[in-house]
Amino acid sequence: MYKTGLTLILFMVIGKTISCQIFDNYGFEKFKPGQLRQDLDYLLNKFEKVHPDYFKEIPKDSVYRMYEKLKLNITHPMTRLDFLNLFAPIAFNVVTDGHNYYWPPLEEFNKYIEEGGKLFPIPVLVQKKKLYVNTDKLDIPYKSEIISINNKPASSIIEKLLSHVSNESEKFEEIYASRDFSNNFWYRFGSFDSFEIEYISSTDTTVRHCKIIGKNPQEINNFRIEKPIKNYTFSEIPELKTGVIHYNNCDGLDKFRPFCDSVFSLIKSKDYSYLIIDIRKNVGGTSRLADVLLEYITDKPVTQYNIIETKVSKERKKYHIDVRKKYNNDFKWYNYLYYPIYIRTDNGRKYILTAKNGTFIKQKFEPKKPKENPLKLNGQVYLLTSPYTYSAAAFFAAAFKCYGLGAIIGQETGQPTVFTGDWLGVTLPNTEIYVCISFARFILPCGEDDEHGVRPDYLIDNDVNLYEIGRDIEMDFVRKIINEKIKTGANRLGNR
Repeated sequence: MYKTGLTLILFMVIGKTISCQIFDNYGFEKFKPGQLRQDLDYLLNKFEKVHPDYFKEIPKDSVYRMYEKLKLNITHPMTRLDFLNLFAPIAFNVVTDGHNYYWPPLEEFNKYIEEGGKLFPIPVLVQKKKLYVNTDKLDIPYKSEIISINNKPASSIIEKLLSHVSNESEKFEEIYASRDFSNNFWYRFGSFDSFEIEYISSTDTTVRHCKIIGKNPQEINNFRIEKPIKNYTFSEIPELKTGVIHYNNCDGLDKFRPFCDSVFSLIKSKDYSYLIIDIRKNVGGTSRLADVLLEYITDKPVTQYNIIETKVSKERKKYHIDVRKKYNNDFKWYNYLYYPIYIRTDNGRKYILTAKNGTFIKQKFEPKKPKENPLKLNGQVYLLTSPYTYSAAAFFAAAFKCYGLGAIIGQETGQPTVFTGDWLGVTLPNTEIYVCISFARFILPCGEDDEHGVRPDYLIDNDVNLYEIGRDIEMDFVRKIINEKIKTGANRLGNR
């Protein structure tokens, strides 16, 4: 999306941000202006070298001027938390890319908590630029709208939280802001012992006020409606001859095939006719898990991406080596003794490691039949998606939709079908802030460069919390579909 007038807006943000150093008196380490300026130069250099299109939406010379203005405004030592609040709204809004982000420094946060520091105590839901109570365990009624916190309007709080990200989907941004709201509130606004809250009660729509003492992270977790979720779990709906895979995270590759073997063995033994795959809470990981899952649900030729355009850099080459060490175990210490020869003995290594830095490698992927699998499902598959469905989870959704593997129920995925992503990490040399930067452009199966994600076959108008008490609109919808098929005696589709 083109950022109309964003250059002017970001210049205004610089002026507002530099005037306040929230963590000035916390006893945290401070960095000299020269060190901070050096980190900004380093960051811009990495974005320019690694990212495939960092200057897509704002001209390069304008971006350089913004960074220079940031540096000129750094005249006093500051903590890295204040430094982060200074540069993040600029650096991560140059281009719309949810795979550009940072990991908040934990040392200061952990020190604050260990010394008895308190956080905003209420789990919340950010939705349509409004703030809602997301717990039924406090005196404030569940789903009440918070108007202000310590006299700060909720709208300005949300704006500041979202200024640190530039995601392709506004809904995904808000879900992301909801997830660690209490922690991020501290990172943006500092500490408070108590919180004056103005809210509109969900029970009688009256405006009320209350004061709540801050809590520690464990106490806040106890208030949450949602429970910690595993990467993937399985449940059954026996009366509908249906299994449900809750595919919540594309992580844990080493355990995923045993999980699938167990699940599809049970499905086969019970002769279940239907499978629901729920990726509504899945923000991604590695697409390798979906490669495995596809073996169990289809024998059609598929690919999870049509084209990948990778920008070559020394950082990308190092990333390639690190990933191969992790997943393929094919980089050993002794390989470096004859490295120039070693990298040319395999096409994959040669492809990326011998390319010139700054150039692009374009890879086209043709659909391939998954491996033969005796446990392959003989039945119909339904996929549940939401704006939270992102990155590798959206890859799977795109392949599922494009190759007709079943019906999709829910909302459009948060990740578009054409985007930049697949990040690598860099550490700023002085503050040691860890920043993630995209290095590739992806075109997913049937993808269109229109900023849209994977659209469901059955669009459910659902802006409610994914964890809302006693409700699951999408699951109820698909259960109704399956129940109707059973009642009418509809034949199952056979191998897909």
